[in-house]
Amino acid sequence: MGRQAQPKNIDLLHAKRVLWCQQLFPHFQKYGLKAFGMDQVALALGKSKTTVYKYFKSREDILEQMIGQKLGEASSFQAELSNKDLSFEKRYSNAVSIFSQNIKGISNLFLKDLKKFHPVLWEQVFNFQFLALGFLEEFYREGLAAGSFEGELKSFLISDQIIFSALLNPDFLIDQKTTLQEALQDYLLLKCFGMLARG
Repeated sequence: MGRQAQPKNIDLLHAKRVLWCQQLFPHFQKYGLKAFGMDQVALALGKSKTTVYKYFKSREDILEQMIGQKLGEASSFQAELSNKDLSFEKRYSNAVSIFSQNIKGISNLFLKDLKKFHPVLWEQVFNFQFLALGFLEEFYREGLAAGSFEGELKSFLISDQIIFSALLNPDFLIDQKTTLQEALQDYLLLKCFGMLARG
């Protein structure tokens, strides 16, 4: 009987971890990581540290779960790029809207602290750009072949890679007084306008 109940317990454990990461996300964005340890985690959740440790081994465990959730949400823009029932312009603008919404609230302080204090987790965030570039390359190829876009695939990809690398530099975002969401959304929408075939 105990073995039969195990999958349900695992599902409940996962659901609690997901929920708590959603609740903790704005706190990590506001306060960063240096000043937000497990004492603050327990306080933010309204739980004892003993209870928190039943679900998470450490702050890094929380961050790993949180980042996995955010990257999973962010990658959902790919489905919109592949929606052949829509025009290329609509597919692109919808994808930008979805992607922008899913990275909303990610603060420069959080990115800077993640890069400094958790380099292995930061590498996951940094490497996400290559997944996104792969999705975009396929979309650009299709749009160019259909005559909906004007330009060269190589130029599209190089400009994307340059901006993605810049925007994953927290110091750059701080210097420009902008957020990851604002800067990426502005760039992608401008990029779409420049790619569209005229006449």
